[in-house]
Amino acid sequence: MENQLKDKTIKAIGWTSIEKISFNLVKFVIGIILARLLMPSDYGLVGMLSIFIGIAMVLVDSGFGNALIQKKQPQDIDYSTIFLFNIFIGVVGYLIIFFSARAIANFYDSPQLFTITRVFGLIVLINALSVIPITYLKKHLDFKLQTKISVLSVIVSGIIGIAMAYKGFGVWALIFQTLSRDTLKTVLLWKASKVKIDFRFSSVSFKSLFGFGSKLLLAGLIDTIFVNIYYVIIAKIYSSVTLGYFSRARHFMELSVFSLSEILNKVSFPVFALIQDDQEKLKQVYRKTSKLIAYFTFPSLIGLIVIADPFVRVLLTEKWMPVVPMLQWLCLGGMLYPLQALNLGIIKAKGRSDLFLGLEIFQKILITLAIFLTYKHGVMGLIYGQVIVSVISYLLNAVFSGSLINFHFIEQLKDMMPIFFITLVSMGLVYALNFLIPNSYTLLLVLQCVTGVVLYMVLSRLMRIDIYLQIKEEMLKRLPVKLKFLTSILKPR
Repeated sequence: MENQLKDKTIKAIGWTSIEKISFNLVKFVIGIILARLLMPSDYGLVGMLSIFIGIAMVLVDSGFGNALIQKKQPQDIDYSTIFLFNIFIGVVGYLIIFFSARAIANFYDSPQLFTITRVFGLIVLINALSVIPITYLKKHLDFKLQTKISVLSVIVSGIIGIAMAYKGFGVWALIFQTLSRDTLKTVLLWKASKVKIDFRFSSVSFKSLFGFGSKLLLAGLIDTIFVNIYYVIIAKIYSSVTLGYFSRARHFMELSVFSLSEILNKVSFPVFALIQDDQEKLKQVYRKTSKLIAYFTFPSLIGLIVIADPFVRVLLTEKWMPVVPMLQWLCLGGMLYPLQALNLGIIKAKGRSDLFLGLEIFQKILITLAIFLTYKHGVMGLIYGQVIVSVISYLLNAVFSGSLINFHFIEQLKDMMPIFFITLVSMGLVYALNFLIPNSYTLLLVLQCVTGVVLYMVLSRLMRIDIYLQIKEEMLKRLPVKLKFLTSILKPR
């Protein structure tokens, strides 16, 4: 049983890794091309709607997706009940957005938003249809189908977005890129998924899932409002152009920090739920997962801080230079987000949705206080506040999740320190290249990226970082026989 779970977990991580790496690589390339073709104000217009769309999307899921995953043996009637509820909420959500379009446009004093809101709001209906097949595949740790579907969807929609941007459609290129991506993804998910929907609604099933899901729904609503409140404040107080800079900085930070963390958190919660009653095994899986997250996210984000200037100059062009300081500080705050999410995954898996909700509410109180104290100091002031809130939130989440699995906060820090140390050393040396190659930003960017990867791998080996050795061992186990034979021949003796 333990070996089966390990194999399933490794396969799930493998396929999810392929999905996220491929997805984010394609998304990164498409994002670069679109940023060169479009203006910051185009991104700002889409960002203005993020809070309204985000709230509707959380209501569509209503926490029931996670409730189905947490439930040990969900039945067909459970999936059918939640599917019908999702559709109902999706329709209601879209209608609210549709009839609120004028008020939203007036709030931001942007007439363009009237039509944009009504069209972009369709994404709520589209995603209402995708919740159940995605949940079903997650529950069964079947990420292979999701991988193929996600990558295909982002490629097709990216081509559509780039073509529209090239033809001068402006913000509509971003709108239809998103709509086409989610539509294709939803259609393919239903075609590939084996979930059975018989259109029956069970009040018993709904009530049993609502007890767990309702607290996650409330936590999700609070989180979505506060994650997107910065977009509202920046757009309202400053301008759509400033919001465009902020949204791009956040986009590239999230591509770096959430690539691996999404992979592991997407897989870890279902795995945590499967072993929720085995305290020791849960602790072991948590430790490995947290080290794996730190091993990849620490160098990614600190590395992006170091190369931010040549990165923006070379890939996005000079018109995006205000993004640089925003990106650097957002990366600093973002280092702890994946570990926060992992800690919350432990709390959810243990069935403590009440504690999950309490921590979310407290974090949002901190965000409110930070916004109140910093908004007068410009966008950078708001970002500084985010960094402080991130640190405090991580400390709280780590303490409470650690208490549930008998893994105290100090022990968690000890696990992280070797990885943090080699990250600082390698990225410090990468930063020194700024003084050796001052006149060619393209050459500097290439050399910094290559040097950073090589130094980090060398230090990992010299310091014998345990998670590095485990990754290496697992990769060698899964190499094809012929390739293993070749590496054994080429290996120096």
